[in-house]
Amino acid sequence: MTYSLARLSGAATAITLLAQVAAADVTPADVWADIKAQIEGQGYSVTATETRSGNALTLSEMTLEQAEPSADANITATLPEMTLTGEDDGSVTVSMAESAPISVTAVVDEDGEQNTFSVDMTLTQSSPGFTVTGDPDAMTYDYASETLALELGEITSSPDPLPEGAELAGGFEMRDVASKSVVTIGALRSVSQTFSAASVTYEIDAKMPDDEGGEGDVKLAGDIASVAADGTVDYPLSTDADMSTDPAAYLNAGFAMGTTATFGQATTRMEGTGDGTPFSFASSSESGTYSVGMDRNSFLLDIGAQGQKLELTSGQLPFPMSIEMETGAFGLEIPVMKSETPQGFSATLAMEDFTMSDDIWKLVDPQSVLPREPMSAALNVNGLLTMLKDLMDPSELVGETPPVELNELSLNSLLLKAAGAQLFAQGAATFDNSDTETFGMPKPTGKVNVELTGGNALLDRLIQMGLIQDEMANGMRMMMAMFAVPQGDDTLTSELEINEDGHIIANGQRIQ
Repeated sequence: MTYSLARLSGAATAITLLAQVAAADVTPADVWADIKAQIEGQGYSVTATETRSGNALTLSEMTLEQAEPSADANITATLPEMTLTGEDDGSVTVSMAESAPISVTAVVDEDGEQNTFSVDMTLTQSSPGFTVTGDPDAMTYDYASETLALELGEITSSPDPLPEGAELAGGFEMRDVASKSVVTIGALRSVSQTFSAASVTYEIDAKMPDDEGGEGDVKLAGDIASVAADGTVDYPLSTDADMSTDPAAYLNAGFAMGTTATFGQATTRMEGTGDGTPFSFASSSESGTYSVGMDRNSFLLDIGAQGQKLELTSGQLPFPMSIEMETGAFGLEIPVMKSETPQGFSATLAMEDFTMSDDIWKLVDPQSVLPREPMSAALNVNGLLTMLKDLMDPSELVGETPPVELNELSLNSLLLKAAGAQLFAQGAATFDNSDTETFGMPKPTGKVNVELTGGNALLDRLIQMGLIQDEMANGMRMMMAMFAVPQGDDTLTSELEINEDGHIIANGQRIQ
């Protein structure tokens, strides 16, 4: 069973619109028209019973549904009633009940048989409404609420019922929420939004029987402080495509989005039982950042966190395990659309100052032979790719032909630091995709410079620990002598090159 991420994100966007809508005009009718336009841009249709009374428009029995259901799932949602009121100053006030029901239904096709899942939720706001000002071509939406919460209710399944005894409860709450959206209409419908919340808390309590009649349960809870985000979205004004049914065409029509978020201290706690064995897990971080973006040229993802801690306790482990990391980061930017012209990409990965508890160290080093200083690993690369297929078109990704060709690669930095040793490398290469005979892969041409510090001392420690024998260590030292040049103080350097003729050269000497 598969679900489209674009479809689910579209549903989430539509529900979020009810609390902080990012489109409307100076009249209630224009507000409603623009809400529908944004939802339809996500691949959904929305209908409602419209009741007019003076300068107020009430929308009841609101239903959101996929415009073109997929072969494996169809999602619909019933949304809360809301009233749009035109004010004397030309603004529009949108209001709804402090506590409002939401129902989401998914009809899933599994091997030709349909099953319907339904989830009831309750949306609660201390200030359930927002104000729209401006003019039809430049509208501003202001939303603020001391609390905004969503709570799970009843979950049903038919004709296949949920397992007997299965339960799921939970929800989330945000405090001191503020949001401002500015919508402008030109060649595209452009939405710019800022969002902040003093805190976010969440919890989930799940019970699920196992295959042997026992019961497993998991309780998850967490909190995040000082959440702030800003972002932009550009929607095509007129196109037959949408993000859920034809993302490639929708991107080509002008859809683009980008969001950057920051957060303060965050904690997550989980405990429960599985196969009759209790376990608990806890994590925390001091701060973090998150960025995601997409347009017809590229997809961008950048995640980072500082001051991370993880702790795990389980009846299947001999002792509690804990690790800490000062900085963790992952970044990726890749092209997404097919092109005959090479396009740029980049990737980063960092785990800085990683430490483990003494109990973990004792598993591999009970005599404390290895230095237990913080460990680090970092990678930074960029280069050029030729996209042979559209990554946003699933029909093109089938078959044995790879979706990309690597043309150039720059190794800006590679760092590995652990157990008293450190390896650092930099280099660059080009790749001839027409020659896969020389090396059994696209032929590389380029060089890399490597520096290893503390390698011999690490070998001596591994011998002392009994993990390797003298003969193996001597063989490894001979290999290092062949490919590296001693620089003193247990430091080796090496320049490795593959030239245009396919020769492999180490420190000026041809070795193949």
